[in-house]
Amino acid sequence: MMSFPFSLPARYEFAGERLKGGQGYVYVCRDKFLERKVAIKVMANVADNDILKHELAAMREVRSPHVAEIYDLIFAKRSGMAGLIQEYVSGDGLDVFATQKHNRDITARALWQLAKGLMDIHSHSKLHRDIKPSNVRFDTEGVLKILDFGIASAIAPDSYTVNGKGTRGFLAPEFYEPPPIRLTPACDVYAFGVTAWCIATGLKLPSQLAEVPPQWTEPVGSLSSVWPNWPSHVISILDQSVSRDPKERPTIAEIKHILESYLLYGKHRAIFSDGGDVQELSTPGNTMKLRVGPDSVVILYDGFSFTIKSKIGDVYMNNGPLGEDMVVPGSCVFTFGAPSLRYNRTFVTMDMSHPEVVI
Repeated sequence: MMSFPFSLPARYEFAGERLKGGQGYVYVCRDKFLERKVAIKVMANVADNDILKHELAAMREVRSPHVAEIYDLIFAKRSGMAGLIQEYVSGDGLDVFATQKHNRDITARALWQLAKGLMDIHSHSKLHRDIKPSNVRFDTEGVLKILDFGIASAIAPDSYTVNGKGTRGFLAPEFYEPPPIRLTPACDVYAFGVTAWCIATGLKLPSQLAEVPPQWTEPVGSLSSVWPNWPSHVISILDQSVSRDPKERPTIAEIKHILESYLLYGKHRAIFSDGGDVQELSTPGNTMKLRVGPDSVVILYDGFSFTIKSKIGDVYMNNGPLGEDMVVPGSCVFTFGAPSLRYNRTFVTMDMSHPEVVI
């Protein structure tokens, strides 16, 4: 009968399930105090325990709904074995997701969650350095979680490495250059882009990306070849993420913003009120004309944002001047009439909804 490899603290008990990892095993256990399952990662070789210590040190401060949480590190007194206690994520991996058929919105939500998790990691000045479909899993609620921080690194102006650790196919081209190699968030962005290709092709990467090192004797091509119906601005930023030059790759925050804008297309509502009359603008392509006497302003909703299309006379937004194609902020006040009229001017408030991506 399978058992845990060393004596657990009384708080935990082995639940009978063991999963094979890259350098050891993950044991599913029960936290009797909090009545929840946890995953305890144990290295196959005691000499590799420093990897677990590094993982705890690297990620203990990162908090994100899309990053598996690390709780604690335990040790066996006699053998010296160690166990890293972390959040148990029980659903399928992104590698399984990539082999299944999904509609565009579901796929975009998965990529958005991955981008959000990476953005949260980068915001804590950390790099994951091993993003790939098998290191990303869904929990039972469909929330995607990034796992395995064994080679995570800090981001600093002088962060370099002489060892290009990572996974074949997902390791950025700069890691094949002569050391020292500068560590930047662009390496995670590259792995994100390759992961997008994995999802699009069912884990069958283009030869240019699969070769070691990646080759660009011929163009990699565009994801539009496998996702022909995706919006061009989404495809463009995903294509840029696998650029050979790390300086040409977008930030993960930019990728997250583009995916979010696509997922929230047409879901905004703007409510205009002058104290009595209330009007709504929420249909993409429609405009709203606000008029008081000879003064007027036309506002367009393009499905992504609200912008000023035209203005006639004395109209101001938050007491500032208006310009064509100016983006309207989330909440504002339009003022009609010359400043000399003071309190005899008309004020129209605009309140905008703030939709969020629904997982």
